[in-house]
Amino acid sequence: MGNNALRFTDFYKTAVKLGLYTEPDRLAFYLQQRLFKNIDFENQRVIDIGGGSGLCGFYAALLGAARVGVLAQRTFSNFFKRLSDASNNDATLIISDCKNQNLFYSLGITNPLMKTIEWEKHQPPEVWANIAGKFGYKKVRTD
Repeated sequence: MGNNALRFTDFYKTAVKLGLYTEPDRLAFYLQQRLFKNIDFENQRVIDIGGGSGLCGFYAALLGAARVGVLAQRTFSNFFKRLSDASNNDATLIISDCKNQNLFYSLGITNPLMKTIEWEKHQPPEVWANIAGKFGYKKVRTD
């Protein structure tokens, strides 16, 4: 097993040990094939808004993101303004929401695999895209 594969295996096992997910293989599938499929993090700057435990931010770092930030606060307007100014409105935002791909949320029950997520606090990607657009972002991708 190469160093990269070993890093990911350790990441998945640690997430399970911390109670953030129930099984390493399920977490790997969820991150690789559902939430971040076809997203290249290599040398990108990533901000995980509403990131809670930071699980997705750590995953982006493992995939080569140059810089990663995780925000768990609820007021983001000032943040989007500062981010837009810093990027000269040239950044591409990729907004992904795990809620819209979650059967348990759709059924209105707690996900036994990720008990720590508070789904009622999540907003659909379109809400974030709208806020970002008000601050000059023209390149916004929602997944």
